[in-house]
Formats: sequence, structure tokens, C-alpha cells
Amino acid sequence: MFKIDVPEHHVILLRRRGRTVGQYGPGRQRRWGGGWSYRLFDLRPTPRIVPNQEIPTLDGVPVRLSLAIETRIVDAAAFDAHGSPMDALHVAAQIGLRDAVAAVPVDRLIEEREAIVARVRESSSAAVAGLGLTILSLDLRDIGYPPEVRSAMLAVVKAKKEAEAGLERARGESAALRSLLNAARLLEENPGLYHLRALQAVGEKGGTIVIGEGERPGRQRSP
Repeated sequence: MFKIDVPEHHVILLRRRGRTVGQYGPGRQRRWGGGWSYRLFDLRPTPRIVPNQEIPTLDGVPVRLSLAIETRIVDAAAFDAHGSPMDALHVAAQIGLRDAVAAVPVDRLIEEREAIVARVRESSSAAVAGLGLTILSLDLRDIGYPPEVRSAMLAVVKAKKEAEAGLERARGESAALRSLLNAARLLEENPGLYHLRALQAVGEKGGTIVIGEGERPGRQRSP
């Protein structure tokens, strides 16, 4: 008697004498007689890496990129019938990535990342549609630039940050000058504010201030 326990999240293709007789999910399967065999398939999501490949961009700069793909088997019979569906997925992903990157200049790879990923996923999904496989997620894993391009990009970022810092300093200085000008105009138009500000300063720091046109008789002011 043939017996097998199919684990959770798996299916088997059951064969007798080389011929597929059915697909069965989790649980125990028993069959009488001989000549039985099976192939076990894991239906859980599986992460896969499409290795680095060097691809020229629209302006001819070679960059190295790799993909992270998460897939799941949705049809064990179709997956089994192809023979090497994962190889087919890798080839489709590499061709899709090459086509997508070749349409983008090197300085826009980061900005166009989502569009590149969407294009590769669309073409790869179409290529494996009949192989019993579905793509759950796909993303660019690494983007490797040539050293001279990386140095140039860092220089651009540094110059941009320095320009932004200079602009912020100029804005701060302009704001300070406007504040001083407004204060000067306010004091000029309202002289009494100067005395009020002096009183406020004395109150904050402590001390004595005498306001008046002359000294009162019989009283000395301490030096």
C-alpha cells in the first residue's frame, strides 16, 4: 500500500507508473497496489533573487542591477509541466529589466525606479502566466554605478546642499535686517517705547532707574 501525509501549505501531484492521476492537498493519501510516485509542491510565498547584471542606460552608462522577487505556485500541474519555470522567470525578469533600464538616462534611475519596477513586473508576469506561477512582489534590490558616475553624483548632491544652506543663511539675514528696520521705525514713531523697554530690561536684570528732569531737594542719589 502507498501512503503519504501531505503537509499544510503543500500539494502533491500523484502519479502511477509515470502518469499523473491527480492533485491532492494537505492530509493523508492511501493507495493500494504498486507503481505510485508523487511530487511535492510548496504553495507558500517564496523570495528569490535575480543576480546582478550589467545593463547600459539610455545614455550608454553601464550600471549593475539585481532584482528581488517573491513568487507563489498557483497551479502545480502547470508548474510541473514546464520543466524549469523558475529559469523562465529569471530570463523574463532579466530581459524586462534590460528593456526598462535602456529607456532611462543614468541620472534619472532613482526617480524612475517605480516605473522601471512596474514595467519589469508587467512583462515578467505576462511571461510566466501559463507556468502555474504568480509574482507577488518585485523590486530593484541594488543599483551599482561606475565609480566616476558615483563621484559625479555625490558632487552634485554636495553642491545642491551647499546652495540650500547658503539660501537659508541669506533668508535668515534678510529676516534679521527686516526686524531691525521695523524696530527702528517703531522707536522713531513712538519715543516712549524706548523708556518702556528700558524699564522692562531693568525689571528683568534688577537695578534702579531714575526718570525725571531734575533731582528732588534734600535727597542725594547714590553714585
